[in-house]
Amino acid sequence: MIKLVAVDMDGTFLDDQMHYNRTIFRKIYNYFKENDIYFVVASGNQYYQLKSFFDDYQDEITYISENGAYIIENKKEIFHCEINKQDIYTITKKLQEDSRIQICLCGIKSAYLLNASNEFYNVYSKYYHRLEMIESLDEINDTIVKFALFVPAEDSKNILNRLTDDIGNIIKPVSSGHQSIDLIDPRYNKGTALELLCKRYNLSLEECAVFGDSLNDLEMLKKAKYSFVMENANQSIKNIAYKIIPSNNHYGVLKTLLDLFNVSNITEREKALLGMWYDANNDQKVLTDRLNTHHLCFKYNHTDPLDQDIRQKILNELFQNENSNLEIISPFFCDCGNLITFGHNVFINSNAYFMDGAKINIGSNVYIGPSVGLYTAIHPLDYKRRNQGLEKAMPIEIGDNTWLGGNVVVLPGVKIGHGSVIGAGSVVTKDIPPNVLAFGNPCRVVKAIDQS
Repeated sequence: MIKLVAVDMDGTFLDDQMHYNRTIFRKIYNYFKENDIYFVVASGNQYYQLKSFFDDYQDEITYISENGAYIIENKKEIFHCEINKQDIYTITKKLQEDSRIQICLCGIKSAYLLNASNEFYNVYSKYYHRLEMIESLDEINDTIVKFALFVPAEDSKNILNRLTDDIGNIIKPVSSGHQSIDLIDPRYNKGTALELLCKRYNLSLEECAVFGDSLNDLEMLKKAKYSFVMENANQSIKNIAYKIIPSNNHYGVLKTLLDLFNVSNITEREKALLGMWYDANNDQKVLTDRLNTHHLCFKYNHTDPLDQDIRQKILNELFQNENSNLEIISPFFCDCGNLITFGHNVFINSNAYFMDGAKINIGSNVYIGPSVGLYTAIHPLDYKRRNQGLEKAMPIEIGDNTWLGGNVVVLPGVKIGHGSVIGAGSVVTKDIPPNVLAFGNPCRVVKAIDQS
């Protein structure tokens, strides 16, 4: 029986926009509380950032932060390691020899960016809610538990290998995604933290289910009996998995937890958001929401294009947010509205239909031609199940600076990379990489686009 669940965050529990379905997870978390199951967040990120994801129950959760270097339970520290001062100076001196590396020292009180620009501060502040800029190590009055390095993506593997050779005798470099390399005490990791918690809670590792996607999850995944690895993980991590589950963008963790613990009190709409089979044609709440959306589309499509203020108010109500420079030529159709998000400067030509049973994320500076269909819905091949009204939906993502020609159809679960152009009449069945021209049925990459 599983009595402890530990989840990595970036690339695992969170989608690529750093979101998760809070309503559905709250139901899962309530089940955990009712059945004395421990929920543990296990991440390379800062404790103060991690707790911000969990609303009013954030202080009930146990956090393995900084890749196992700092553990908090009910707001109280139960473990931290410490990198000694001499090693900090030795490591920093070696790191400063490579101008590609941006150095962040992670402490218990705060994190510290050394000789950083405002640009790097803005990048790191997403992951470190307590963050200071310093010009010298002498400014730090804190216990340092880890280094976090920001490196160019194309150089990360080379830098990781070189650091392992140069300073691997005093600190362990590990990849933690997001162009990041962590330097951690080799004695401690997420796996040792999991063992510590099991001992504290009088549990065995066979009672643990853990979820991860990166090399910094490796030790934790190896130790637990039930190791769930995301589809978006690299192959070396998948090789040790108890089970490979859908990607972070396809809600793999939440779907697996619902299945593992048979949590059944979720609505048909919530099932749809997780990409599960749901009753799309008989559930009253689904039908009512769809009817209200169709009503708003009708109002928009029958409003004079000169009445810009009225049309903008309808769009704000339809999508439940205010969008910057969004232009939609009538007629336009969708099923939910509030599952569609837009960046800045988006143009959608006439007769578009967005079948948004799942999220549709459209980036900035996107041009969508006439009669384009974005279809998230999937129906069963078995006519008996299809006739019962069953359906499931997979999200669609359209990157920044893309152009979809007229009559393009994008099928469920597809991601179109930034800067790409999809030729008119194409049927896009699989992901399209960034900066390419693609067309056809099925849509295929024809050539790269040199954006320079």
